[in-house]
Amino acid sequence: MISAYITYALLTLFFTRKYLWQVLKKTFQRRGPSRLSDLSDPSDPSDLSDDEPFSYRSAFLMLLVAFIGAVLWGKYMGIRPHVMLVLFGAMVLIGFVAMKFRAECGTPFAWFAPGTRLLIPLVGGMAFFGAQGTMLASWVSLGMILLFIVPGLQMEFIETARRARIRSRHVFYTLSLGIIGGMLIGGWFFLSSMYGIGSNNSGFGYWFTARPWEFYPYIECQRVADAAVTAQHVGSTASGAAAALPQSQGINPATWGYIGAAVATAAVTILRQMFPGFWFHPIAVVLGGTADGLGMMMYWSSNLWGSLLAAWAIRLSVLKLGGAAAVRNRLFPFFIGVFLAAVAAQFILFGVNTYLYFFDITAVRQGVVF
Repeated sequence: MISAYITYALLTLFFTRKYLWQVLKKTFQRRGPSRLSDLSDPSDPSDLSDDEPFSYRSAFLMLLVAFIGAVLWGKYMGIRPHVMLVLFGAMVLIGFVAMKFRAECGTPFAWFAPGTRLLIPLVGGMAFFGAQGTMLASWVSLGMILLFIVPGLQMEFIETARRARIRSRHVFYTLSLGIIGGMLIGGWFFLSSMYGIGSNNSGFGYWFTARPWEFYPYIECQRVADAAVTAQHVGSTASGAAAALPQSQGINPATWGYIGAAVATAAVTILRQMFPGFWFHPIAVVLGGTADGLGMMMYWSSNLWGSLLAAWAIRLSVLKLGGAAAVRNRLFPFFIGVFLAAVAAQFILFGVNTYLYFFDITAVRQGVVF
C-alpha cells in the first residue's frame, strides 16, 4: 500500500512538473496572477471560477508553515527533524493521492489511506525513526485511515459549489464550521459519552484497549532493537553478535512487495499517461491491496456494489440518451437533491434516536439509512 501510494504521488508530481512550475512562477511574480480565477480562461463558458478564499501564494505559505510547525513540534517531542520531515512529507503525499482519487473516482469509503506505520520497515526501522518517531508513526496511523478521505470530500464539495455558483467565502465558512463543529461538538460528545456510560457499554471498547493492532509495528521494532542491544552485550566479538541475531535469508518478502507494488503502479500510470483514454485506472492497483481493514475490500464494501452498479448504469444511460449536457444540467442537480434528502433523513432519525435514548433507553432505536 505505502509503496503504491508514494510511487503514484511521485509520478503524478513528475508528469505535472511543468504545470506546477508555471503555477509557482506566476504565484510569486510581483504582478502575476495568484488566484485560480486569474489563471482561468474568461472565454470558456464552462469555466465558472470565482475568487478563492486564499490566494495561491497564501496556500503555499500555509503549506510551508505546516512543515515548519511539524518539525518544531517534533523537536519538542524529541523526534529528529529529518525523521519528522519524512513522516509529514509522506502524510502530505498520501493525502494528495487520496484527494486525487476521491475527486476523480468518488471512492465512497472511510477506511481509505495507508498508515505511516507502513513506512517503518521501508525507511529503516527504529534505527532511523528512533523510539519516539516509531511510536509517532504507529500512533498517527490510527487517524490517517479515517482522516484522508476528508480532503477529497472537501475538493468534491468545492467543485460542486463552483458549478452551483456558490460564493467561495461561503464555502470557506461552511468548511470552517464543519471543522470547528467536529472538534468541539463531536469530540466533546464522544468523550463525555464514554465517561458517562463507560467504554465497555458503548460498543467502542476496542479503541480503549491497552494495545490496539496499530501499535504492533512499534512492538516488533522494539523487539528487534532489544535483540540487537542484547547481542552487543552478550557477544564480545562480531561473531558472537552475529550468532545472537537471526541470519539473513536473502531479500525479505516484504521488500518484494514494495518493489512489485511500485512497478505495477508505475506501469499503469505511465500507460495511462502515454495513451489517452486508457481504460485501466491506477486506483485499481493502489487500492487493490488495501483489504487488511484499511480500504476497499473490507467492512461496508459488500453493501455498496449494488449502489455503485446502479449509479454507473444511470449515468451511462443519461449520457447515451441526452449527452454530457444532460448529465451536467439535469442529472447532477437531481442527485444533489438526493444527497440533501439523505442528510435530512440523518437529522430526523438522529432526533428520534436521541428522544428514545433519553426517555426510553430500552427502546429499539431506528437504524440510520444513508
